[in-house]
Amino acid sequence: FFRNTHPATNLKKVIHTIFERLSQPNEAGAALRLSTGFGGGKTHTLIALWHLANNIRQTTLGTELLAAAGRPREVVVAGIDAQKFGTTVCANHGTVETHSLWGELAWQLKGEQGYAAVQAMDDPANVPNDSLVRAMLPDIPVLILLDELVIYMALLDKQARGAMLSFLSKLMTVVGSRKQAVLVITDPAAQHAYEEEARELGAVTADILAQQEAADRLDDVLGRTMSNYDPIGNETAQVIIRRLFEAVDESAADAASAEFHNAYQGINEDEANRLPRDATTLEYAQNIVRCYPFHPRLLITAQDRLGALQDFNKSRGTLRLFARILRDIWEDESDTALICAGDLDWESERIQADLLQRLNRDEFRAAVRADVVRHAGQLDADFDTDIHRR
Repeated sequence: FFRNTHPATNLKKVIHTIFERLSQPNEAGAALRLSTGFGGGKTHTLIALWHLANNIRQTTLGTELLAAAGRPREVVVAGIDAQKFGTTVCANHGTVETHSLWGELAWQLKGEQGYAAVQAMDDPANVPNDSLVRAMLPDIPVLILLDELVIYMALLDKQARGAMLSFLSKLMTVVGSRKQAVLVITDPAAQHAYEEEARELGAVTADILAQQEAADRLDDVLGRTMSNYDPIGNETAQVIIRRLFEAVDESAADAASAEFHNAYQGINEDEANRLPRDATTLEYAQNIVRCYPFHPRLLITAQDRLGALQDFNKSRGTLRLFARILRDIWEDESDTALICAGDLDWESERIQADLLQRLNRDEFRAAVRADVVRHAGQLDADFDTDIHRR
């Protein structure tokens, strides 16, 4: 996991902030919100925190993200993936079955003894009182990770939603009032940015509307008291490259950057204003090095254009798409200095599955067949080139 994790500046900041509070006896507790759109690195951050907390004594683990010196000696951690919860059963632990967010938290933090203390209130429609919530937390450093609460909230009725929001408010207060305790909650931020347009087209389902309402209500509670963090920031390229490659040849990156920089300067001299203004700058050349072996524009397209689509997951979707492109280039033994949007093979069933079927854009298959495969393919055959398909 840590070999595949790029130590983004924002990710390191989140982890340092959390473990600094957990390691200092005089540091007050805190509640943090990881707020990004769909696929913005929230769950990956929670997994990093989970592994570090559960293996806190292994000082050689995750040192790119958290220095070995100064770590707390012990941490009790609870991790909730609320997407897996049902409306009446949250999780099974042998003979014990939890039925609410607080029931599951009590079990993870203190085991059978902790669950026994809240069992009478283990119902989504009930709300533990303040003293019961305080008693749920162990006296040693404690880290609570809550993911996908919006999806769970959307399943609940109005009374249960209100109960859960009330519990979260109490939990944030309790965490903030004691030492060495941190609560981390994710929320989907702009995941439903195009909900209004979708409604006009009649494409919004009851589930999506329920999730949007849940997100709005959760934001009302979290927004007043929690600090927001974006774990990836502007380091998406480095995250993707770290996940897809064991190593990158830095000299090849520099050579490709120089080749494209010189080409762009030559084009600009011959035909001014043909290229984007920043394409000929040294900053853009440095950006090519950072994004190598991908062209920066390909990353921008995947993150900004595809990322605007409701069904596209920015992290997993981009990784899967780029892995597909890499595989096609490898199998074709293509000799390319930098992977550009033109290297995407629209004739590939894998590419069509990712960009059409998975994103509910099957109606564009006809355009791919007519324009890319047939028309552009015929022109390339006539002129012995690949420029039209690119």
